Amino acid sequence: MKVKLKVKVLLLAVILSWGSVVQAQNQEGQPGNSLSKLMTMLSQMTDEQKAYARENWLVAPEVYANSHDHPSSYIISPNPVPDTQTSCECSGCSSAYLLRFYGEQANGVELFNRESFPCKHSEGAYPKCFKVLFEDQIGGYTTEYYTGTTDDLKNAVSQGIPVIVLLFNGKTLHYVPVVGYDKTHFYIQDSVDEYRNVDDGVKFNRQVEIAAFDKMWNIPIESCQRLFVVVRKDNALSRDKKIRAKVVKALTARYYRTPYDTNYVVRPEGQWTLKVRLNQTGNTFHAKGTINDIYSKADLKTSHKTTVSIGASFRGVSAALAINPAKMSGAYKDYEFNLNYYSSRLSLDASYQRSSTLSGDIERGGNMERLDEGDVTLKVLNLAGYYAFNYRRFSFPAAFTQSYIQRRSAGSWLVGFSYQGGSIETTDELKAKNDKAPDVRIYIGHFGIGGGYGYNLVLGTKWLLHISTLPTVVVYNRNNFTLNDERIRAKHMRFNMIFNERVAIVRNFSPRFFAGATLVMNNSVFDDDVVIVNQNKWRARAFVGMRL
Repeated sequence: MKVKLKVKVLLLAVILSWGSVVQAQNQEGQPGNSLSKLMTMLSQMTDEQKAYARENWLVAPEVYANSHDHPSSYIISPNPVPDTQTSCECSGCSSAYLLRFYGEQANGVELFNRESFPCKHSEGAYPKCFKVLFEDQIGGYTTEYYTGTTDDLKNAVSQGIPVIVLLFNGKTLHYVPVVGYDKTHFYIQDSVDEYRNVDDGVKFNRQVEIAAFDKMWNIPIESCQRLFVVVRKDNALSRDKKIRAKVVKALTARYYRTPYDTNYVVRPEGQWTLKVRLNQTGNTFHAKGTINDIYSKADLKTSHKTTVSIGASFRGVSAALAINPAKMSGAYKDYEFNLNYYSSRLSLDASYQRSSTLSGDIERGGNMERLDEGDVTLKVLNLAGYYAFNYRRFSFPAAFTQSYIQRRSAGSWLVGFSYQGGSIETTDELKAKNDKAPDVRIYIGHFGIGGGYGYNLVLGTKWLLHISTLPTVVVYNRNNFTLNDERIRAKHMRFNMIFNERVAIVRNFSPRFFAGATLVMNNSVFDDDVVIVNQNKWRARAFVGMRL
């Protein structure tokens, strides 16, 4: 989106400031100049900006058509005691009131202040919050958005369920549950103490004359005019649906349970994340040294592996299917397995490769030799684990799995370990080509510990750039060389390090669509006074995705 769109979308957030009722003046039925100013600003929005708001913040209400004969007066009983909000938590207090009405424990202020409460902005929450909260996050509920007359609202209330309405109190917009009515008044359980005008407070704590109520309710903003929301608990769920609802509820609680400072890192909206990824990996080996006054040098590499994968994640539980076109055609004969785990504090990169495509040039004493594919078999395992100290503000998942969104730039010192182990041995194919070829097996195993630093740079609100490095010093190694069944242990190396680097770039086009690329590398350097060996294992990935 262009900067102009971004500015005006933020403008809409100011226009639709649902909260801040504590600062509002209690001017019931007096729209004043503030609403006229809002309407003027709304009229300047483009169709694209309005479409964005409809998709992410609003739910188009249906015209209420469930009319039936209702009594002239009705009060829902019993009904819960309402919470008292301290700032702009009216959406959370209204939601918690409905949850308690249905027998669940909930506190409105705590509910709203959770990082998981949906569709929030700095001064409240947009109307879509009730649909996302009750249907997607909690489960087992349905939300119905209606618009209608005061008579329609009486109809809805007389069905015995508290109804959430959106009122304009002179300066701000405010959610309240309506719990009753008579011929002259609507009865409300209000979460703002200064709006309460009924001393009893058992069945309701605020009463508003119907004419004044209708003026506050008649908000001339799209999808908000005479809006009321009915939340129903589906008691007729089948066994399978009940189990599914419990699973969704547990996954949602786990998904939004986070130690992050939400000023820096937040969960994205939506239950599902879908991604298409293009992956490529490679492995190269370089060795040089002088043994018995003969200089030798080897430059070897395996075939690159290219895959296309489709992945889906539901509330943090992911599955993916990868397709390797070269493997399917028979052109790629190696095997490779990659595992990546990223959490708020801990991260792990693991890869295992079994390759028969290691090939390259070997120089020995000025003579060049060619190592062909199939002459040797390579098996190698690489592990790198990280711990991030500034885990409340710095997020690896934001850069590598997009399961979080980094809102502000932050960095962290890292501590971790590396392991690199494997073997290279000659094959029967080599012996078939050269009957004088020896049986050779080289085994290496290195474990290192170290520290490093990572940084997430947020540019504007759309771009995230990540870079991190973790050099580790090898504290244990086990290397040996077997020639024609005779094993020789290698000397202890004087310089032995494994370097782990990560780079990522992510572009969030909107709350739903994103794209980016990542690069993960493991580089090792081994030096024993005679031979220097360097291995480079890398994985590059490009992706596009969307959240639903």
